[in-house]
Formats: sequence, C-alpha cells, structure tokens
Amino acid sequence: MQGRRTDRLRKATLWLTAAFLLALVLGALLEAVLGRQFLMIGARAYRAATGEYALVILVGAALLTALLYTFPESSRRYPTKWFRVFVVPLMITATLAALLVGAPLGWIAALGWMIGQPVQDVPARVVEVNERQGSGKGCGHEARIEVPSDDALLCVRGLVVGDRIAAGDAVLLAGKQSSLGLYVQAVTKR
Repeated sequence: MQGRRTDRLRKATLWLTAAFLLALVLGALLEAVLGRQFLMIGARAYRAATGEYALVILVGAALLTALLYTFPESSRRYPTKWFRVFVVPLMITATLAALLVGAPLGWIAALGWMIGQPVQDVPARVVEVNERQGSGKGCGHEARIEVPSDDALLCVRGLVVGDRIAAGDAVLLAGKQSSLGLYVQAVTKR
C-alpha cells in the first residue's frame, strides 16, 4: 500500500514538474517571438526585481535536484558523484534562471498582443540604435525606445516606416495597446 502511494506521488510530482517546465519553455519561446516587439508597462520595475528571483530559482533548483535523486536510475545515467552533485544542479539552476525571467515576459507579451486594441501615433523617443551587418541570427536592427513611462530594447527590423531612425529621434509608434503594454507594429520618424 505504501509503495503504491509513493509511486503515485512520484508520478504526480513528475507530471506537475513537466507541466511547469512546459509552461516556462512556452513562455520563453513567446518572449523570443513576440517579446522583441512588446513594450511592457512596468518593465523597469520588472528588470529591477529580477535579482529577487534568485531565492525562487535556488529553491526550484533544489527541488528538481532532489527529484532527480529520487529516481534510482539517476546513478546509472550520471555515474560520477561529482557530476551529480555539482554539474547537474548548476545546469538546472542556469536553465531555471533563464526560463523564470523570460517566461512571464513572453506570456505578458502574448496576452497584450491578443487583447490589444489598434493605436496610432504613440509618441516615443529613440535612445539608441544597434544595427548589425551580415547574416547572423537574431534581430540585426534593435532600438531602445523610450515612452514617458518606460523603455525597452525592441527589434525594429521591418518596422521602420520612411526615414531611418537614429538615437535622439522623436518617433511615433503604431501597434496594439493594452493595459499590459504596447505591441509595436510600426515605427515612424516624426
């Protein structure tokens, strides 16, 4: 009886952990796809609070590491104790840190994109522009855009309408506005 309860608890823990990690991975993917064009309200406060996630990340890493040790096959998969004690927890912690910081931003960007209403002529200012030449991965044309309440580094490749933008330029943004922020679909120099 006790063995069956332990097996059920282990399976439930595994499924909950898998669902949590799936939500984190999906959120991080949404951040990579939609978040590069989303100017979130309160982004400065969020960036300031990311250091406070350290405790949550450490607790999560400890739980995942403990879960890893509950499976008898872990000693066969990771044969050296050094690897199980030092490398695996560090890998789990680094992965969790990236996912926990990026995932909420992705879900917020997706929700803002879905519920946002079309807007035009939102005044903003370009703080800096980064253009990369070549066929490397990533955006290649980023700009830090500042609105009165916040700022964000956005991917503006394909979004600039008309003249090229430069640092210090006043611009008008168009996109989908919600109470969560602005999903930018066009940048026009004033």
